[in-house]
Amino acid sequence: MALRRSIAAALERVPSLDEWLDPALLAREKWPAFADAIRTLHRPVDPSDLAWSGPAWSRLAYDEMLAGQLALALTRAHMAGAAGAPVP
Repeated sequence: MALRRSIAAALERVPSLDEWLDPALLAREKWPAFADAIRTLHRPVDPSDLAWSGPAWSRLAYDEMLAGQLALALTRAHMAGAAGAPVP
């Protein structure tokens, strides 16, 4: 019961952020907004809400992969900017 209350409290605090994905991509894939995807997975109304191939899971998986790719790009850009010491 404590876990259920903790999840409910966390879901109340999920902010409604401006969308960072292209609206055409969201429409084509039929993905929900980020906050809606999280709420769907933590408060499913229908068993199909929990399907791995469902829109909520797909949306969050895409966001996770995008975040990883952005972090990798930032790390590579930072590494490229740091030149080593010249060797005579």
